[in-house]
Amino acid sequence: MNSGKQSTAKQIVWWLTWAVLTGHLVLLPLLLGIRLSSSGASEFGARVVFVVLPLAIATGMRWLVLPRVGSAIPAFFLFLGGLILADMSGLMMLFLRPPHRTALYCLCVLGMLQFIPLLILKKPNRGGLTTVGGTPAESG
Repeated sequence: MNSGKQSTAKQIVWWLTWAVLTGHLVLLPLLLGIRLSSSGASEFGARVVFVVLPLAIATGMRWLVLPRVGSAIPAFFLFLGGLILADMSGLMMLFLRPPHRTALYCLCVLGMLQFIPLLILKKPNRGGLTTVGGTPAESG
């Protein structure tokens, strides 16, 4: 298989992974009939930590760690781990029923959207090196 087909296959895997997990988070409340309206007290309870903490870790992985990874395989596993953490945050939000449910759900969906796999688009820089997400990467 030539490198062009390998690059296209890698991009398809990244995009499908992102689309399935994001679609899962968006469609699950609709399929289960879960209402997103907030009911109950408007206090910031301890349950919110279980929603916000995985999302904060995923955001840190996306913006601090993932752009610095130079190889495609470790980058994919970090991408997958961040997506799973953001998805887990959304699932906990759906089933723990924290206050401010709609706002937290929108935050979780935005957490998934930040992982849109645009960083895998390889582009040569002035020195002729290939970059992944702005950092030099090994070719192939």
